[in-house]
Amino acid sequence: PGMELNTEIGHVLALAGSSGIYGVEGLFKKGLPIKKAIRIAENEGILLSISHPWGLSYDSAAYILGEERLRSLVEEQGIGVEAFNGMFGSLGSFFYASSWVKKPMNFFDLLEKSRLGKKTRLSRLGAKGREKLDKRGREILERCAKPFELAEKARFATAGSDAHKAARIGTGIMKLEVRGKANPEGIL
Repeated sequence: PGMELNTEIGHVLALAGSSGIYGVEGLFKKGLPIKKAIRIAENEGILLSISHPWGLSYDSAAYILGEERLRSLVEEQGIGVEAFNGMFGSLGSFFYASSWVKKPMNFFDLLEKSRLGKKTRLSRLGAKGREKLDKRGREILERCAKPFELAEKARFATAGSDAHKAARIGTGIMKLEVRGKANPEGIL
């Protein structure tokens, strides 16, 4: 049992051993201060995990807090990190697999390497276009890789689909080897 909280530092997963989490007073307030969320979680036996740390700029801790403050929060407070998010992982895969990237890159190659491109100086336009797409591609890769790096410093890592609709359930999962009881309490 659990859900995504809307805290002052962006989205944070709250995971519990029972459905009693849904009745915890003050936990689901929009803009919840993270220190208050941590205090409530400690009192109620709830685990907190930073959701999609490099997701969207308005709901992700790395953008709201900055990388250094986020790293400190994770290391000092024992908060987990969502290392894989199905929505953002799918976006990265889509970006690279789509012809949206391949066709412009092929066009920029043509401008840069063709005789006509060199004669008309369009080759410079091709080089600039490739550079911009390469930079954007690196940014997307970093957004997908940085959560894994941060998760190495966290007490635990999570993965999920970020399902806000039933069709998204299962697009991101984490397999666990559980020793002991395979129920919510045992897993936590």
